[in-house]
Amino acid sequence: MRLPDRATSPEHPVPGCVTALFGLGVVFAGLVGLFALAANAIGGIGPIFSSPEATQPEQPIPIPARACPYLLSVHDTAAASGQLYLSANALPTRNPEAWVLRRAELRQSLARFDAALRRAVPRVPPRVATQLMSVLREVRIGEQNVADAATFSDYNTRTFGSVVLGYLALGDASGLVGNACGLTLQP
Repeated sequence: MRLPDRATSPEHPVPGCVTALFGLGVVFAGLVGLFALAANAIGGIGPIFSSPEATQPEQPIPIPARACPYLLSVHDTAAASGQLYLSANALPTRNPEAWVLRRAELRQSLARFDAALRRAVPRVPPRVATQLMSVLREVRIGEQNVADAATFSDYNTRTFGSVVLGYLALGDASGLVGNACGLTLQP
């Protein structure tokens, strides 16, 4: 006598815990992939993925003194937006009411960050401007998604990659600026 196969028997569907574990495994694999990409962009994750350019940090270049107030504004608005993003992460995951206030604050903060980047770009050397434009592109993705995200979890799902890419580009710009303005550009 042969016993029915549990995986294919309609009387014995796959338990919910198995489905949940599979889903968690997929999410975990996706996060590992994102972190591997971020680590590779930062400086390589080993001889297979690293490149000579990725292992060398940007060397500071001359920055005109007249650009410093604009770069200070970029620093300050980046720090404010980053703090709001991190504090929103502590909100209850599925609580839309807690998100409503934080979303309004984050929207305003991202708008100020956007404006600071737009004011700084024409006043800095081209290599710095290129990195700041990359940051601006990612900030705008955040601005587009914050308006209709139901929860921070929803917003984070939509924008996590942009947050990472924007942070990396700001780090590259910071490496080029060095301490020319008495601060590091990246908070």
